[in-house]
This record gives sequence, C-alpha cells and structure tokens, in this order.
Amino acid sequence: MGTHYPRRVVILGSTGSIGRQTLDVIRSHPDRFQVVGLAANRNADELLAQAHEFRFAKLALFDQSAAAAAHLPGGIEALCDLAVMEEADFVVVSVAGVIGLVPTLAAIKAGKHVALASKEVLVAAGEVVMPLLRQAGTLMTPIDSEHSAVFQCLQGAHLDDIDEVILTASGGPFRGWTSSQLAEVTVAQALNHPTWAMGGKITIDSATLMNKGLELIEAKWLFGVEPSQVKMV
Repeated sequence: MGTHYPRRVVILGSTGSIGRQTLDVIRSHPDRFQVVGLAANRNADELLAQAHEFRFAKLALFDQSAAAAAHLPGGIEALCDLAVMEEADFVVVSVAGVIGLVPTLAAIKAGKHVALASKEVLVAAGEVVMPLLRQAGTLMTPIDSEHSAVFQCLQGAHLDDIDEVILTASGGPFRGWTSSQLAEVTVAQALNHPTWAMGGKITIDSATLMNKGLELIEAKWLFGVEPSQVKMV
C-alpha cells in the first residue's frame, strides 16, 4: 500500500517555537501535508489565527479556563482526542514538559506516526513508550535538533555500528565563562538565553546543562544505546 498525499498532521503545541516551525514546513509543501488538528496551552488568539489559515483543523487548549473562555475543548482529554483522530497520519508532540506523555501514548495506541519534540515523554516513560511503539507497529521520529540530527545520521545503520552518540551544547549565556565568573551567576543572567525564548524551566536547564542530562536519557531510549555511549560536547 503506497503512501498517500497530503499527509494529515495534528500539532500538539502549535503556538510554540517547534509548532510554528512545523507550520512553516507545511506552508512550504501544501501538496504533501495538511493540518487536521491544532492544540496549544492557553494562547487562544494565536491558535484561532492558525485555525483561520488552516480551515479544516480541529482545535483544543490544554488550559481549562482558557478553553472555556474561547469556547474550545480543553484539558488533557481534548489533546488526546486530537491525537487519535481517525483522519490523522502524523501527531507532532511539542508541548511543554510531561504534558505530552498521555497524548503520545494515545497516539501510539491508535497507530499514529509520532514526531516527538517533548523529550520529557521519554525521560519520564521511555520504558513504557518504546515497547508500546513496537507492539503497535508504528514509528516515532525525533524532531528536536540534536536527536533529529543523530536520527538522520543513523539511517541505514545498525545498533552494533554505534560507538558513541555525541550531543552538542551551545553553552547558553555562559559559554566561555570561567569558574570564578560562574560562581557569581544570578537567576536573571541564567534566564537570559542569547538565542531562544523557551520558558523559565527549560532556560535554566539549558544554562546549567541539566538539559543535556535529559537528552542523554532520551538518546538511550530512542537509539538503544547505553548511557556510557552518550557524550556531551
């Protein structure tokens, strides 16, 4: 059975950075992709603007009060309803934190191809998610930058071919700082990432390199490697 086009896409987290980039890709390839579902946390105005452009998309907001004010389905159940839509082929999971876990599990059980940007899904439950993928006979593609790059490098390779996986780190606001300078860091400085606006927790995790620890765990589950095989540069 051949692949049909356009491929129908649900985006959980459509108003965030990765969600917006996903929509940019879809705009560039209207013959290949069609948006059928969009969800955000509480940014109803941007979500409704996206819905005006992608007219056939079903909508949801995770935040219950924002959903009620916008007269939209709300809560985790609403995200899961989008994740299992019969007409969806791909489910992009780019919501903040572990919120994406339950919709991801629902999408996998429904046989959807999951495009994962929320690393917390595998950090929290890789031991559950990866066997479920195999059981359901469906696929998960990492779309956050580091793991997407490794994923592309590994196409056609076998697990035994991997000596080590190298994850790069930008250094955030403190690249090149000395130990004595780092001892005087303030919260405000740590929150001042030079490139990305990612919210407080992720920005602090980036500045402290805690984020790389989470990415190590994600790499272990995605690529079937041992933690000792994952290096940070």
